[in-house]
Amino acid sequence: MPRGFDHLDHLGGRIDGKGNLVNGFSGKIAAIGPALQVSGCRAKRVTAYVDVGISNRQPTFRGPLRADGVICNGFAIAKPALSIAATLTPELDRWRGNTALRAGNLQTGQVTISDIAGRVDFDGQANGTKGTATLSAATGRIASTPMTGLEFDGKFAFGSTASGEGRLTVARLKPDIGVVERLDAAARTAADTPVGPLLRELARAVQRTDRGIAVVADGRYSGGTTQISQLLATSVSGAALRAAGGRGIQLGGEVQRWLVARVSF
Repeated sequence: MPRGFDHLDHLGGRIDGKGNLVNGFSGKIAAIGPALQVSGCRAKRVTAYVDVGISNRQPTFRGPLRADGVICNGFAIAKPALSIAATLTPELDRWRGNTALRAGNLQTGQVTISDIAGRVDFDGQANGTKGTATLSAATGRIASTPMTGLEFDGKFAFGSTASGEGRLTVARLKPDIGVVERLDAAARTAADTPVGPLLRELARAVQRTDRGIAVVADGRYSGGTTQISQLLATSVSGAALRAAGGRGIQLGGEVQRWLVARVSF
């Protein structure tokens, strides 16, 4: 069994095929199990029906893989469905490949993203898996703020911790009154700094965007904290907010801290 596949709870299945198990085997694997743990991620009720081939002691798998849910270091993914193409090393201690992905939703902290589709390329071993992802989602929500038309292009790593970085594009984000209130509170806290008047103006601008705003953000996630290095928000009327430089905008835990060095309208 590949190293890093820590728990295979009552995994059952069947292998049909023919050929030399070192070089030249070709067949089909059908498998089902209540749980599977790989590189710090745990999947529930896993099913697979994949083609398998072995060439020069390297197994290759192609086909559909599904689960009821996956939990990875603070991320929860519901109903993931993969169309996977992966190759293992002869020692079964490393895997590399790609997959088409569809999922019902992804949740981490106050962020929920729904109706997900895209492609993931990965390279993993017993202590973790890393790769790149190009994903889209129909809808999402940050706390009580709804979003539609999401796209993400970036890279990720899962192991003892989870991290990622890339660009997120949101076609429409509709801030609720709570966002305005938090901006007002941040403006009062920063009243004696150059950022204070900018935050007050931003709160008023957000309040006027009743038809929503489009957002493009570059950032990274690590250890439960998201750091946004660049942000562009544009309203339907054409008004725009740009934030860049300094330490960016940091979101983490129960605290949402604005650490913006340069903001322009």
